[in-house]
Amino acid sequence: MIRKYLKKLPIFALVLIFSIFTGCNSFTASPPPSPSPSETVSIEPSPKDEPALNIGASFRSELNLTKGHTGKTLKYWTWTDLTSNEANDLARFESLTGCTVEHTKVDYITYRTALEEAVGSGSGPDLVVLSPDIMLGYVQYGLVLPVSDYLDMSALGLTQAEGVKRFYSVGGKQYTLCGYTSNSGKLFFRRDYFADEGIDNPYELYQKGQWTWDAFVTSAKAVTYTKGKNKVWGYYSWSVDQVLYSNGANYIDRESGSPIFGLTDPKALAALKWERELDTKHGIVPKYDASKDPLTMLVDGTIAMLYWDDWALHGENGLIRRLEGNLGVAPFPKGPDSVTGFGDTAAPDNRLAIAACSTEPELAALFMLYTSLPVRTPVNNIEPDNVFTTDEAAMMLEMANYAVVNPVSAYVGLQNEIDIALNNPELSPQDAVNYIKDAAQAIIDNSFEN
Repeated sequence: MIRKYLKKLPIFALVLIFSIFTGCNSFTASPPPSPSPSETVSIEPSPKDEPALNIGASFRSELNLTKGHTGKTLKYWTWTDLTSNEANDLARFESLTGCTVEHTKVDYITYRTALEEAVGSGSGPDLVVLSPDIMLGYVQYGLVLPVSDYLDMSALGLTQAEGVKRFYSVGGKQYTLCGYTSNSGKLFFRRDYFADEGIDNPYELYQKGQWTWDAFVTSAKAVTYTKGKNKVWGYYSWSVDQVLYSNGANYIDRESGSPIFGLTDPKALAALKWERELDTKHGIVPKYDASKDPLTMLVDGTIAMLYWDDWALHGENGLIRRLEGNLGVAPFPKGPDSVTGFGDTAAPDNRLAIAACSTEPELAALFMLYTSLPVRTPVNNIEPDNVFTTDEAAMMLEMANYAVVNPVSAYVGLQNEIDIALNNPELSPQDAVNYIKDAAQAIIDNSFEN
């Protein structure tokens, strides 16, 4: 089975533009010292006008923002247009603080070069965009400042996704705020297929504490059958990320210091073997076909379960509108070596950071905090269509708290090595990993030197 093991970022010029900036070893590098902040911003909460969250998060309404920033300007660079929500956030922040936020869209191809020139000249944006593939390079080359230098992180009411927070931290400094919502990857399923078979669906098994790899295979086999002239398959995905994470593994191990190639870990090899056997042993997945839209396959009944990113839920063509009450959601099942029981990958979102040339770093940090905090209870804000219960919404938040960032895109050329080896049907997962491990580690080691 040909599989797309790693999600491809929609950034066609990654290699050309970031080849010397991405993939810097964040644990052996010593980032240039950031300017000492003139003061640490202290946020005093105003009287609560909304109920407190039992998950420990705060609301935007709890920030005591005043117009003491009148006359100040924040320059905000992105390489995309602002969404309507982002534009509304910007306008509200201006109204509450009295400052002006100037948004500029910079072409992606020239974004890094323009930022480097701005930092060198000392005049440029206060706020810039970070994404997983460029974060390490930006930190190593001193293009961004730690937000933890400007906010008292110990006093924040913001609940942060720990796995994402670790990824965006270098040398004890945190470079972006990682407030979490329900936007981690999810296992979507058709409720009717499991009801027709008289078996618990994935969410019900999760609620009972029984949602394991073995239970997943048993369930998928039960709903894999021929229905009329059509074949129904138990499961489909273009990614293996969630399988690794569900067994406590990752492509790169950064926990011990210098990053090392993570697929040699026995937990990773067990995950790759189990994933391969979904096809070769259990026969519950269809053959990969790039011409077929997996979301449509779930909607038209070709597949019973689909692992996909959170964005698939929303919009005119989202699963909520297309499946309505027949749509179910659950975490990916946990593997035998799972610590958390959640096999979910963080959505490939972009996050704000303070540019090293910022003249208003404290105000920039305050904007980051304001836009990271929820407007209202996240559990009640997941979907207005009442497709999911409050318990399901709470589960999605917990999933997001254990989200993991795929670090491979930060190491130029590594993704291609992994894809070629693991997509080779002639090689077992063990043989594929053995075949590429030296080259993979060399890419990781050389990324800092280059």
